Amino acid sequence: MRYAAAMTEAFVATLTLWTLSLGAQAPEKVLQHDKTADSGPSGQEKADPVIAEGRGGILVRTRELESLVLDRFALVGEGRELLDLLFKAKLLDELARKEGIEVTHSSIAARWEELDRRARAAGEKGIVDQIERRGLGIEEFRDFLRLSIVQERLTQKALGLGDKDPVTGAQQEIWLKQEIQARGLEQLPPPWESGIVARCEALTIGTEEFARFLHARLSRQKIVETAWHLLLIKVLERRLPDLSERARTRAIETEIQRRRKAHAREYPGVTFEQRLGASGQTLETLRLDPAISIAALTRLWVDRKHGPDGLRETYEEERELFEGLYGRAAQTSLLLLVAGQFANELVPRTFGEAEKELSQLKEKAGDIADFRALVERFTEDPTGRESKGALGWVTRGDPRYPVAVREALFDFLDTGGDVPAGGLVLGPVRLEKGCTLLWISDVRESPPWEIMIEHVNEELRRRLVEEVMPFDSVKMVEGA
Repeated sequence: MRYAAAMTEAFVATLTLWTLSLGAQAPEKVLQHDKTADSGPSGQEKADPVIAEGRGGILVRTRELESLVLDRFALVGEGRELLDLLFKAKLLDELARKEGIEVTHSSIAARWEELDRRARAAGEKGIVDQIERRGLGIEEFRDFLRLSIVQERLTQKALGLGDKDPVTGAQQEIWLKQEIQARGLEQLPPPWESGIVARCEALTIGTEEFARFLHARLSRQKIVETAWHLLLIKVLERRLPDLSERARTRAIETEIQRRRKAHAREYPGVTFEQRLGASGQTLETLRLDPAISIAALTRLWVDRKHGPDGLRETYEEERELFEGLYGRAAQTSLLLLVAGQFANELVPRTFGEAEKELSQLKEKAGDIADFRALVERFTEDPTGRESKGALGWVTRGDPRYPVAVREALFDFLDTGGDVPAGGLVLGPVRLEKGCTLLWISDVRESPPWEIMIEHVNEELRRRLVEEVMPFDSVKMVEGA
């Protein structure tokens, strides 16, 4: 069972003395580690059950999913946090063994009762209700309590205190941090050919063990997405039965080069490798990432099936769609006043009153600086205030923006409206729940074919994915 959400503050307060390096936050992932897991490369072979099934009876097995989970998440923020938690749990168990500390069922029961009492005193229904409502595992939480008692007793012993002497959460954390620093935790870089992800003296965390730990504690959404990507690759390979390994490798390298060029345009001061590193990836892990393979294989399929002439034909047949999404665009900002047919406690004004207010504000919008100042002062769209009203480039068919906004912009442009160098203001425009002024800063014409063809290619690739393996077709095996 995974930690689906953080606990309430009242419940967190009852755990302050017993958290394992989690500060004031609740544990989103349980600290229990797999005691039967392999801590090195020579682990016993285990069964490899099916974990997901997709359209057409295509299957994903546990090992291939966990292998990808390791490659994809081990080096990112959440993966590093989970590695830290797993290591602390193993270290506490190892130190407890050396010191002869054993936590009895009665000790865990007493701690449980104390937490339950405090939770009820804080107005909660009790610890079981908290655990179940938050999607926590009862047995995993018991192991968390066991480890918290271990840490408490080890800290007491290190400070020369007795079992009954109080010790603060801060003292426990300082002690544990010092123990780790003294031993020198080493996190090894991928591809982990030795089968070891991290080690500290004789204590090691193996790739299989950490992969299982990630699988058990990452959100279900991430696990399902990972399975979906694996299923997609398999079904795409079926669509390209004659694809050689050499051609596949070439397609992946071409996709990476395409992304490298796009990166250079968008981030001229940062290397591609630096950006990969910031997201916990390397070129090696990027080559193994199914997202790259999916992009490469879908592009290869579209190129084979349609070719340049077919892409042009698709564009001409669906010109309205592609021009609406990617064609002529207006760089737009917006000032919104909330309004309705009738004013009430939630709606401060009528549509007519809003239009009158906006007409007065419109007279004060001489340039974009004036408009931004008006937005900061008057807009009732919280996100708009933060962005100073900026919407960005709005196309005729952009589904992110209200139809009324797009119609106002393109009714003006289609009838020969001219946008001066400094821009101009339009409106008031009535929306479903308010009225708005629009500022057009610039107009961008439809891109040339060498750019539009990429949009057509992308749309056909999206349709291919929806046809062969839509996300909602993935079926996870019970307990996966």
